[in-house]
Amino acid sequence: MRFTLSLLLLTSPLIAKDFAQSPKLHAKDTQRLHELSADISGLATLELYVNDLGNESHDWAAWVNPTFHTKDGQKIPVTKGHIAHAKQAWNDLQINKSVGGGALTIDGKTYDHALGTHAKSTI
Repeated sequence: MRFTLSLLLLTSPLIAKDFAQSPKLHAKDTQRLHELSADISGLATLELYVNDLGNESHDWAAWVNPTFHTKDGQKIPVTKGHIAHAKQAWNDLQINKSVGGGALTIDGKTYDHALGTHAKSTI
């Protein structure tokens, strides 16, 4: 398992900017969670991308607790209704579970709010 999570924000189909990116993640890594955040004020489209780093084998990934934060401090969890399109190398995007369809557990902790995906993926 090797992948990188990226937060791509699109202002139009032709202009993309990489606003946040995780370090490269490997199966042997002890730190399994990395927080990403970006100011997306005024943008109409947001893409979440997982890169397989050249290997599409066993590259399960998850966007854990994906949330929009408004200027007034309100937190809006990302739900299936926010997702216009999802494409990935294996299986279908899973809402609130792992890409394999089971509970999404990382380092012994189960997460109820997540997007389970497989690299390469674009959500």
